[in-house]
Amino acid sequence: MKNSENKKLVLLTGAGGLLGSHITRELLLRNYSVVAFIEAGKEPSTLMGLTDVSFIYGDILNVEEVISASRHCDYIIHAAANTTVIPARSQKTNDINIKGTQNIICAALQNKVNRLIYIGSASSIGYGSIKNPGNETRPYCSAKFGLDYIDSKHKAHQIVLDSVKNEKLPAIILCPTFMLGKYDSKPGSGAMIVSVHNGKLPGYSAGGRNYIYAADVAVAVVNSLERGQIGESYILGNQNLNYKNAFGLMAKTIGVKPPAIRLPKPIVLFYGILCSVISKIAKKNIPINFPMARIANEGVYYDSSKAIKELGLPQTPITVAINECYSWLKKEGLLNKK
Repeated sequence: MKNSENKKLVLLTGAGGLLGSHITRELLLRNYSVVAFIEAGKEPSTLMGLTDVSFIYGDILNVEEVISASRHCDYIIHAAANTTVIPARSQKTNDINIKGTQNIICAALQNKVNRLIYIGSASSIGYGSIKNPGNETRPYCSAKFGLDYIDSKHKAHQIVLDSVKNEKLPAIILCPTFMLGKYDSKPGSGAMIVSVHNGKLPGYSAGGRNYIYAADVAVAVVNSLERGQIGESYILGNQNLNYKNAFGLMAKTIGVKPPAIRLPKPIVLFYGILCSVISKIAKKNIPINFPMARIANEGVYYDSSKAIKELGLPQTPITVAINECYSWLKKEGLLNKK
């Protein structure tokens, strides 16, 4: 039996993360009720004080718990993921991102939800250059980097598409690029702004990426409960910037000096190899590895025209996202985090 009140009920996994915190607020703004599925043992500090949110603590790898949590929900938004890139290979990352998604699909089918929104990753779609950015027609091309996070998100993406085709799963896939905004309590993507603020970057690498404001992604996610085509994938991004321009924009926005030296590709790769070797010998994680060094040299650029047209994806200036992220990190005392 579905929610008998006028408000539609949404199960949101990953509700306490950067994106999940924005999605929760966007849902509440539009008069949805939220069931926040939170990893057992964790406290969602970014959600404290919100009304019309109920919390269920559980394990995404326990299918019965997922089915139970979503039993009376009209929709599921699956934003939970393990984003670990250090170490590059991780069974936990694979389990959470692949098996966790399979469990969500099982729950969506068994409970006959109206729609499942799977939050994937733009890395599951082929990227391009600034002049010819990647779009939803480009095949996956990031397996070469050797990161279980990227590979597992791609596998989960394919599992959702297969379920749409073979089991009539009412799902669409949203693939955000690099998100910036407040509620980044780790910090995750905001670590880039922390590094720029603290002057910790020796220089910038040759690559670049696409950036988007996390609140804009949340708007598109909630829009997708009623908009978008079942079985379709959508890239949620905004501005393509190489690292020189990205760090320059961050530095200018927060009032510090940007890194001024371009690091040659061979030096970046050598440093990545060295860190990977040291990490293996010392049996401890180091904040960079060879796959990350390879990505740092790549121009990973995307076109979000499809999501703008079909999902109403906003395109807020990235300076707003930088400012908001910076203010949040400052308020939370995370700017000098090592």
